Amino acid sequence: IQQRSYALDATIKAEKSRLPRNEEIRDRNIILVQEDGKLSNVLNTRRVLSDIDLKTHMLVIVQPGEDLRDPPICKILDKKEMYQREKAKKKSSKFNSNPAATKKTIELNWALEKNDLNHRILRMKEFLAKGYKLEVGLAPKRRGKQATVEEAQELIKKIQKAVEEVEGSKQIQPMQGKLLGVAVLSFEGKLQKPVKGPSEKGTQASKIQSQKL
Repeated sequence: IQQRSYALDATIKAEKSRLPRNEEIRDRNIILVQEDGKLSNVLNTRRVLSDIDLKTHMLVIVQPGEDLRDPPICKILDKKEMYQREKAKKKSSKFNSNPAATKKTIELNWALEKNDLNHRILRMKEFLAKGYKLEVGLAPKRRGKQATVEEAQELIKKIQKAVEEVEGSKQIQPMQGKLLGVAVLSFEGKLQKPVKGPSEKGTQASKIQSQKL
């Protein structure tokens, strides 16, 4: 008989866009992020859940699988920490209109194709230009070509260069995790002032000239 307490689960419901957790995970198998940041072999989802104390911890998808043959990457998280984090997030979004209180996340893999990378970098710069905080999650590609150490280091340089191109934006802490493993880069943006176009400047100049006449 499964008599598990779901009270905390209901209390810490994240936004509708959040990724599945616990029994919401429908995949038969998963890959688990271990304590050292490395990825486990493919594991049976039900077996992993049976080994977790669901009163205190939860299994959360951090990167969905690309298709049915590609298991999602999951982490085991402490419920109390998750609850406090999400409570603080909701409170800040309700009472604080400061863009710096908003955190965005972008997921990449170390061997991301050039076009996909350019698109994600564009999104990163958009978020930073709005003054948001940004977390860039990096994980290994589970199938196909794997990135080399040199390619992974080059990817980090490209990300950091893109951040530098947004005036006032900066990296707020060293990379967390492992190169070519699961890692997180954290950045802080700065709200950019809108740039006036030539036509707008011309209109203002005409107004000033008319006032002088």
